[in-house]
Amino acid sequence: MDPKASSSSASPSPAPLPSTDPPVPFEVSTSTPQECLIALGRLCGEDHGTEAVEAILSRHPEIMLSSQSHHHYKTGLLCDSTTRRIECFNDAVESLRQALALSPNSISFAVFHAVLLFQLAQNDAGSYDAVVQECDQALLIENPTEPGYEVPVQALRLEKIREAIVVLTEKAKRKIIVLGGGSRRDKWKRLVKDNSLAEVKVEFEATLRRKRRIPGRRAPLNFESPLPDDRLAKKKKNKRVESNDVATISRVRAFWNDKMSVKKKRKLLRIGIEDLKVYLDKNKFRMAKEVLTEAIDYAKTEKIWRFWACSSCGERVFVSDIDTHLMDHLGTLSKSDSSAVSLLPDGAPEWAVDMVENGVWKPVELISATDIMERRSATADWPYVEDSERAEMIKGIRAILQLFTGNKCLALSNLNALQNFVIELLRKYHNIPISVSTDLWLHHTLQLICSLEAPELNLVLQFLEDLANVCALRCLGNIASEEDVRGNMWFWGNVRERVFFSSDFSALLFDNRLLREETVEPDIGNAVLTSGAEDGVADCESDAIVSWLWTEGPTIEEQIKTWTSLREASPSQGMEFYKVVEDECCRLHCMCERKGTYLRYEKPLENVESLCVDENRKREQISQGYASLLFNRWKELESVSGDDDESEGAAELDIIWSIMKESETLTDSEIQMAIKRQKKRLAQELYQLDAIIKTTLAALGQTGLQAGMVCIFDYRFALLPQLKSFMKAKLEDLANKDAAVKSNAAAKALLAELPGEKNTNKGKSKDKKKKKDHIKTKDSEAVGGSEEQVVSPEPNEDVGSREQQHPTSAPVVSSEPSEDVGSSQSGAAPLPVSSIQFGNLDWTDFCQAQSFKK
Repeated sequence: MDPKASSSSASPSPAPLPSTDPPVPFEVSTSTPQECLIALGRLCGEDHGTEAVEAILSRHPEIMLSSQSHHHYKTGLLCDSTTRRIECFNDAVESLRQALALSPNSISFAVFHAVLLFQLAQNDAGSYDAVVQECDQALLIENPTEPGYEVPVQALRLEKIREAIVVLTEKAKRKIIVLGGGSRRDKWKRLVKDNSLAEVKVEFEATLRRKRRIPGRRAPLNFESPLPDDRLAKKKKNKRVESNDVATISRVRAFWNDKMSVKKKRKLLRIGIEDLKVYLDKNKFRMAKEVLTEAIDYAKTEKIWRFWACSSCGERVFVSDIDTHLMDHLGTLSKSDSSAVSLLPDGAPEWAVDMVENGVWKPVELISATDIMERRSATADWPYVEDSERAEMIKGIRAILQLFTGNKCLALSNLNALQNFVIELLRKYHNIPISVSTDLWLHHTLQLICSLEAPELNLVLQFLEDLANVCALRCLGNIASEEDVRGNMWFWGNVRERVFFSSDFSALLFDNRLLREETVEPDIGNAVLTSGAEDGVADCESDAIVSWLWTEGPTIEEQIKTWTSLREASPSQGMEFYKVVEDECCRLHCMCERKGTYLRYEKPLENVESLCVDENRKREQISQGYASLLFNRWKELESVSGDDDESEGAAELDIIWSIMKESETLTDSEIQMAIKRQKKRLAQELYQLDAIIKTTLAALGQTGLQAGMVCIFDYRFALLPQLKSFMKAKLEDLANKDAAVKSNAAAKALLAELPGEKNTNKGKSKDKKKKKDHIKTKDSEAVGGSEEQVVSPEPNEDVGSREQQHPTSAPVVSSEPSEDVGSSQSGAAPLPVSSIQFGNLDWTDFCQAQSFKK
């Protein structure tokens, strides 16, 4: 070895010394170390040092080989170059092997050899297995001696050396486990230390925001509220319409109640399909007729008015088959994927939901509550107290729990984690016996929360806040609240009236039971009545149908336009919801797979914990450290599992690797704490995953409802304005005909009285007749004798025949020649009314109007 090269390779700042320095190997006389120092000095600085060392080696070969090894070791520690450092360590190992061959019972040489092998392994030039093997051999030396003198090692010194060997062994075993797994064994570490749940939350919130924006694009479809000016104008218009329709509605209602027979009423509510088509043709409602034909054809075949229009393929399917049809398109988390479906978490039991919604949530006096818990008294009344601070915190805790239960996002694992956390707080801060945690009665109540003091309640509140934050529960709650508002505006909810086919499918029956505010079975869109139900549907005792027919609503054109717009906009909006559903299903699938991965580690972690517990029982006989115990288990599992990463043994290897990775000192207490941390971390990941899965399921359900708003259609929405217009026109026509008949009858009755009145006036005095003629002559001269204004009938002209010959008379009325306009002895004489005009109305129309007013 070139001393100059060795010194030149030294670094100004020496490398750190190893964590385990070799123990002092031996004790010798003063002359031997002096000779060694002289030789070492010559080796480092003189050209002929090697010859001097070789001369000394002839007298003390094992000691000088050990010293030479120590020199190479120290030189290697000072080297910056990894290659040079490894060369020095290899030289040191070679020298020490020669020393061990000369002194095989030297435990000092053995431990130093193990240290050198450890250094080589740390520099990727050796194996930690060789270190463990060397340490095991050192511990097996039965009669350790000091090198050079071959005398037994002192007991105290021997104990220290063996302790150093044990420490070095455990470090080597830890390195074997940590490095031996490589990238394969850090799978568990990546699972428990990654930040993917936070990323899932961000993605989830982004999806919710994206979903919230989709319904907003339906504004052009007349779903928005009208502007204030529009509402005011519409209100004024409605007042005018109502004032003009009051007389008509009263007349039609009177006709419905007094004139129409039950048979005619039922006939009105039975709309012939062909008659309706003729009515639409007559009024030139071409598009309305097309929709009617489409609806009739579909409902005849499917026996239902509602359908779901697939946005992907356009197929019309039953509403009950939506899920199956969607899964056929999406192909995610389908029923065939039983492994993912089986991992869906169970919901909280009914007693927990009931207590959250209806339970008593007040602060409880802790001392008395402790007595109740210790007595296991499930029937005792809890001692409530007044504490505003605690009451406010309890109110906040309940509010979060209600948010979970209201959205059906409280999983059973979430409830168990909350209860265990509360029991742990009671044990830690209030010395409640640990046996409480095993009490089944206490696990069926959330009342323990109310017995906590303010600091512990704050911890529980933080626990629930963190859980709600992980699964983005509050975002889901906001969406649900907005959906409730949209649900009230959902136009399909306005289709309350029901329409059915007649038994022969030739007519449509209008069901007016809802108009009579009767309770009927839930509406599922049926188009066909059950047998014997037609009479109940056609009950016509109430006149509510009249008010409904004259209630203002969209016209046929407006409704068909809205229907067409909805059908045209549905595919694009539905496809956007499809993408959201696909993303949510994909996230749900990933979360289920992740949960399955975590569950693989649940049993192996229990096995590792049981291994250490069993070791505690055996220590009375044979003591073994947890590190060695886990190392032996590691070797056993490696030989069995091989490269199978999916086996239970591979999962246990991952657990052992993670525990050894966390334990730096490898003491039993540290390993125990590492196991507890792993269990807590696993439980936390599982119940948080369950919360995310539950929230994703709730969001998926909301997306389905929103998709229904744009993909579900009800043909009655388009048909009802047509039926309403047809029935209104028909009923009004019947009422008008009845009024005309009544008016004609009244006119005939009045005309029948006129001949009798004429005979009673024939005996009047001639003086009065002359006076009347004189007055008429003067009046005639005053107006210029116009024949258009004054009509003088012949003396013997009949009133009835004159009315027939002159249906429209002049504004001035003339009487019979023998009739006296003035008063007679018997009183006022009746006027002949056959030719009276009231503006543009003749006598018949006037009588008709007067009878309606009455």
